[in-house]
Amino acid sequence: MQAAVNELQLKGVKCSLLTDAKPRMYYKDQMQRHLGQASEVCPLVLHLDDCAYDVAFIQAEDGALTPVFDDWVPSSGGKAIKAVLGAAYKGKVEHWSGNRAETEQTLHSIGRLLQGYSKYTAIESATADGFIIESCTEDELGNIQLRLTNC
Repeated sequence: MQAAVNELQLKGVKCSLLTDAKPRMYYKDQMQRHLGQASEVCPLVLHLDDCAYDVAFIQAEDGALTPVFDDWVPSSGGKAIKAVLGAAYKGKVEHWSGNRAETEQTLHSIGRLLQGYSKYTAIESATADGFIIESCTEDELGNIQLRLTNC
């Protein structure tokens, strides 16, 4: 995850990855109120300097992390998360709050983060299996192509 955050920073996104932190959400008790979490503290939080809210990652019993965020823009200011992390998407995007990890809207709203995470996970897995990364290209839509060579 940190490699994806580093890449976002290089692309001009003002952000930081926090551990064991309380995310900024619309409700001060959103993790407990809407998601049934025991605490407001999450294992990982992507703090977005230019946004009103953060992207939190909650952990399932099997250890998997799920992104949770509120893409609402309050009248007090700040950008919507999709304005900072959004990927190309042709569908209608509506406001929502809560956990919709597998929806197209989530894939759009935090698409740049998910693309970077997927890229670095694939690179880590490939190099661990003995492959050499020949090239890594990304088009204007964020599609990533890795060219690998087997040693």
